Amino acid sequence: MNRLLFCCLVLFCFTAGALEIAPDWKNAKTSVDAKGTIIVSVGKAQFCRVSAKSGNVSDVTVNTSGGVLEVDTREYYRNFPDGKLIMHLSGIPTREIKTGQEAAAAVSMSSTPSGGIAAFELAGSYSVMAAPNGKRHFWNKPVDFILGEESKSYSITKYIPDGVESLYVLFYLNTPSVYKFEKYTFSYPPPQAGKEIDPAQNLIINGGAERGLYQTIRSEMEILGNSFDGKYHGKFGVLSRTSKVTPDRSQARSGHYSFRIDSFEASLFDRLTFSPVPFIVGKPLSFSLWLKGEKPLKAELWLTIGSGTRYGKLIKIDTEWRKYTLTIPRFGEKPKEGYMTGSPAIYSPDFNTAYPVLLVMGEGTVWADDARCQMAIETSDDGEA
Repeated sequence: MNRLLFCCLVLFCFTAGALEIAPDWKNAKTSVDAKGTIIVSVGKAQFCRVSAKSGNVSDVTVNTSGGVLEVDTREYYRNFPDGKLIMHLSGIPTREIKTGQEAAAAVSMSSTPSGGIAAFELAGSYSVMAAPNGKRHFWNKPVDFILGEESKSYSITKYIPDGVESLYVLFYLNTPSVYKFEKYTFSYPPPQAGKEIDPAQNLIINGGAERGLYQTIRSEMEILGNSFDGKYHGKFGVLSRTSKVTPDRSQARSGHYSFRIDSFEASLFDRLTFSPVPFIVGKPLSFSLWLKGEKPLKAELWLTIGSGTRYGKLIKIDTEWRKYTLTIPRFGEKPKEGYMTGSPAIYSPDFNTAYPVLLVMGEGTVWADDARCQMAIETSDDGEA
């Protein structure tokens, strides 16, 4: 197929900086491949695929004769009420992928009857060299939309980390409805003007125990709650004791107090969590604190969002006061030092706070003081009065 004919069948139009993908649906054809996936093609190019996590996708009816893409899921959900249908729209042209910034996808769609629920996300893959922890799949948390009978544009905005080399839109058709799709656009909106956060501002409240244990979270037995036998029974096993955190006036690095952590075993519970701090995907964030131990001990610094998603760095605590720092040059991407689990970028703008955490690994006593978190590559050395 020559290039001119293809562009007539699948219209890639640039309007006000946006890439508009509007297929000529009347010329579209449907087929089913060997895996049972429904393929919608325009000319020789695949525009979308419809597949089922369970059940028979042959119960789904796809029609393009009316000049729009209609996907009728009613018979499918009648036969498989717990099923799940996924529609994969054609990928964004590689030359249009820009990383290190937010991208917006908008889809014009409707449902009959009104109330059909569709969730969609931007997904894709990293290059082999840039894949975080060797995982090449890039995904975002799907956003649910309740559709009406009149066509309307629904949009999502997500950050695209460096190293992403392919992008496409995934739909989850979650209810028995007749879904209608017309076109979708892809663009890079300009940054929204908002309140700037001073890079010199310490985002942690009470980083040096000058206000006691205010705005801290401790995994202590009194907080976890005791079971019938005086022990804690949970997903991490059975614990008879956990770390104890107290303000200590005798070992302050600055001001009058420091946090004293008495750790009894290498447990995920032996940690001190500070007040949540904001983050901006693509911007730097650094967490530092001063530490000393009664003996050398291993520990980790975390910036955790939840559900196993966090940044971390293994450190070795000395017997003298030293500053330890976890630096994220661009939040949402792999750090130069330390590690990353999960995909932090998917939580923006749904969640925009992270918890700074000190995790002590092993038995012993550690003192922590002057914890700071700043939207900067480095934190200042100011102590707390």
